[in-house]
Amino acid sequence: MKGLRVGSQFPVNGHFASCIIASLALWSAPVWAQVSLVGIQNGAATEISLFQNPADARYDVVALRVEFQPDSTDFTTGDGTFGGSLFEGIDSPILDPLPHDSDYFEAHLQFLENYIRRVSDGRTTIRTYLIPVVVQVSGRMGEYAPTGLDAGSDPQLRKLAGLVEESWRLAGSLDSFDLPAGLDPARTAFVIFHAGVGRDVELTGTTLDKTPEDLPSLFFSADTIDRLLGGLNVSVDGVPVMNTMIIPRTETRKGFNFILDEPFLAEFSINGMLAANFLSYLGVPDLFNTETGESGIGPFGVMDGLGIFAYGGLLPPEPTAWTKLYLGWADLILPDGSSVQSISLRHSGSEESNDVFLAPISEGEYFLVENRNRDPEGDGINLLVWRDGELHDVHFDNAAEGFNSLSRSGYPGGVVVDADNFDFALPGGKDDLGNALVGGALVWHVDERRLKTGLLSNRVNADPDRRAIDLEEADGGQDLGEPSLGIFGPAFEQGSPFDFFYAGNPTVVVTPAGSEIRLYQNRFGPETHPNSDSNVGGSSFIELSEFSLPGPEMELTYRRVNAAGILHRDDLSFSFDVAMGTIAQGSVLKYVGGDGVDAFGFFISDEGSAELQWAKSGQVVGSQSRLLPAAPALTNSRVIALGTGNFWELSPDGSFQVTAGLPSTLQITEVTTPIVSMIDDTYMVGAVDATGPFLLSAQFGAIQIDRFQERFISLAVVDGLRPVYVFPTHTEIPTLSKSWTYEMVPQQEPLFASFSKNESGLTGVIPDPQNSRLIILHQLGTTLDVAVNAYEEIGVSGTLNRYPIIVDLDDDSRPDILAVVGETLIAFNQEGAVVNGFPVKMRAGTNVQPLVVHFEDDSAPVILIASVDGRIDAYDLGKRSRRVPGFPLSVGSELNVTLHMDGTSLFAVSGTGAVSRWDFSQVDKIVWGELFSTGNRSFFELPERLQVGGFGDGGENSEQRRETYNWPNPIREGVTWIRFRPGSVSDVEITIVDMTGQHVETLEMKNAPAGVSSEIPWRPTVGSGVYLARVQLTDGSGRVRTHLIKMAVIR
Repeated sequence: MKGLRVGSQFPVNGHFASCIIASLALWSAPVWAQVSLVGIQNGAATEISLFQNPADARYDVVALRVEFQPDSTDFTTGDGTFGGSLFEGIDSPILDPLPHDSDYFEAHLQFLENYIRRVSDGRTTIRTYLIPVVVQVSGRMGEYAPTGLDAGSDPQLRKLAGLVEESWRLAGSLDSFDLPAGLDPARTAFVIFHAGVGRDVELTGTTLDKTPEDLPSLFFSADTIDRLLGGLNVSVDGVPVMNTMIIPRTETRKGFNFILDEPFLAEFSINGMLAANFLSYLGVPDLFNTETGESGIGPFGVMDGLGIFAYGGLLPPEPTAWTKLYLGWADLILPDGSSVQSISLRHSGSEESNDVFLAPISEGEYFLVENRNRDPEGDGINLLVWRDGELHDVHFDNAAEGFNSLSRSGYPGGVVVDADNFDFALPGGKDDLGNALVGGALVWHVDERRLKTGLLSNRVNADPDRRAIDLEEADGGQDLGEPSLGIFGPAFEQGSPFDFFYAGNPTVVVTPAGSEIRLYQNRFGPETHPNSDSNVGGSSFIELSEFSLPGPEMELTYRRVNAAGILHRDDLSFSFDVAMGTIAQGSVLKYVGGDGVDAFGFFISDEGSAELQWAKSGQVVGSQSRLLPAAPALTNSRVIALGTGNFWELSPDGSFQVTAGLPSTLQITEVTTPIVSMIDDTYMVGAVDATGPFLLSAQFGAIQIDRFQERFISLAVVDGLRPVYVFPTHTEIPTLSKSWTYEMVPQQEPLFASFSKNESGLTGVIPDPQNSRLIILHQLGTTLDVAVNAYEEIGVSGTLNRYPIIVDLDDDSRPDILAVVGETLIAFNQEGAVVNGFPVKMRAGTNVQPLVVHFEDDSAPVILIASVDGRIDAYDLGKRSRRVPGFPLSVGSELNVTLHMDGTSLFAVSGTGAVSRWDFSQVDKIVWGELFSTGNRSFFELPERLQVGGFGDGGENSEQRRETYNWPNPIREGVTWIRFRPGSVSDVEITIVDMTGQHVETLEMKNAPAGVSSEIPWRPTVGSGVYLARVQLTDGSGRVRTHLIKMAVIR
């Protein structure tokens, strides 16, 4: 089975051992919920979405001792009974000493009570009960052990589940005891303490006894029992058994020292294992790498092997800040919205509070800061130890030589029942100069997108590069769980006293040359090591600084900072009231501005219902449900929406009223387009009723219905006054007497055409995702089909997005079509040639429309795109589509709503309705700044075209030469496109030869348009080598111009 690596080097009575323990829980997802916490940000409420599974105030724990039929095999430890010999030929262990009688197990249960009470600050308490009899099952231990390479498979685990069923069935058949009255099965945890030793320490590569049929320590949830056994259907004294923790009598095991030629004991208590398993019962996931067993959070929490076996398992540390937050045990502190905020945190072991500061990055990502101190009062640790039937007070100073992470030689022996500060188990003590190392502030990076998937399979931290709960190690190493440096190097991968943030942290980095570099700056921000970047790769805009000295109470400063001229305005963020996962594609966010209603959200559910909500100054002030799912139009600061019987108008003052009533006989069954507005105050929408398709228009309260043979698949408006009707087989502009026809576009979901105009006329584009094509509409009524799947060989694959736009991407004042295919941005000019600089590979796909802006004067366009994984990326077309500094921006959950750019501010809404705003220091021009552009008109007016040089009497100019080339070059994927741009309409002939002059192929194009780049694909069937292509252009007057290019083929 997959195990948990405790450490490559930790001592057991002076011996080093490599140890792994099994994954704690046979996981089934807990019944967790996503809740919202509201913080006040300069008077505006900001909601932070959190996954939580709050613990109840009271639980019961029922424990049963189980032994097996005696055996003499070498594959298990002991003979399978409590009475038989466990460790022959060696002194009894000091940790968890023999005899393991009822008092011994009662002491461990008492520890569990005290541990949960202390770490929860009394929010959760437990009552434990040890059944006074020992049951003996019918089989030997090995018969219940999951073994082999597939030990984690259901068939193997079913053997261990059989132990659970048989043990409780035997206990349920007894009438010699009574459980405490009032046990609630839903709040009762069951424990099996079994004879033998836990198979929780990796034996391979050690000198420990090889006993592969010992039992792993696991928690069986009710769902897991149902999966393995089809249910348990066992009760003990009338209480149904719904779960079980399997815990060994001890974790101590025998080994042999070949150097000294004598046996030894690797001593470990079951305290840490018991605490971690109970937290598993409460729904807390393992925080180590459950795939490999490597550490995930080090010794800084009990849900990691380094925490479970801290101080030999005697003294597990407190749970992490996230665990406490998840269970409802944290006293959460949120930003107050001020530009600079001082934060004060009591240490986590305080009986008064569990202070945790939450610094939000986005809706689903945040930092947690806690004050962890192993000796807050400066008096060491006081233990309550059960030994020889009595309780003893035991004290150790900080950095006691006989009681630390490496040695328990000064420990008098027994079971630790209580401690005044469980965080004494944290790394620390004293440095070489005698300075106390007692902890400091821990900064946790939490990503609830990763939690959402990781919680379902207990793989929260299974990927070391994508941990959901990640400790930002102050020493800059980020080495928890990394391979060990060896027994002679410092074990930083197991956590160190310098992973805490505090004033005076002396950590330095030693270079290979031996020089020291001090990276620690007593702050955590965009440019520190580690940095405060979000997990999507951009800035979090967060800085934590001025950490105080470690102490019972620590101070730090929180501030929001600029990054690359961008400021995240969390003081102006707010949340629409939308249930998680109910925002479907086609939903709308628009920023209105002004003194009244300044933003609205239009949310379409998967079922097709729609609701409009509007906000003012960061507060949702109104809503209207039961609307039809036609995207509202924003015109003259008014919002026009459609209900079943009326057009509605939302005014700047927040009033929502009928602006035009529909005929009572009109029963709309479907809307097929957004609502589109014209500058004469007309608005219209394509719809369907029982009679068929129609165009519904309204102006000054008057309704007009025009019937058509075909349903509308899109609407647009040219020049603000000329409507464009897009149908499955043709498009028409009645006021211009223009039309286009094309092969039918199937419409399984809404599609959205786009149009542009320059002095040469109109250009349009219609997406056809089902057939992977873009239909380009030319000025003269002709059409051109562009097959986007023709570019699969160069990585353009996936589904064509429904939201293409037409803008100018290369500053030639000619229309370019920008589209998304899968996870790729691709752009074509009006002749179907790929625009220079494309395709652009994105980091994730998108369900929305891209925006195009210019951030600086005379700068190249920047494409803004919201991805399905909750990030906003920006691609600078002037810098080979490199990401813009400061990006990507993190929103949190899935983005199904197009961004909105207004002035110098960018707005986004997450999958749970949380609105984020970023202000930019400079925005020169917004080319396409919102879904469907202004008024939902899906139209872009191209600027006046500059004079373009061509092949004239003066010959080719340098620009024309630059525009004759092939891409990609070299040719690796089996296809290249040969590109050219004639100055006048020309016939093109391309002759390809090898370096010996041998003819390879001839390609041709008739009537290549003037001033526009065109291209011809070449799919070479030749071998690797260099080839020449002569591009010959012949214009209408017979003038011939040629250009020679070199192409490399690499097989």
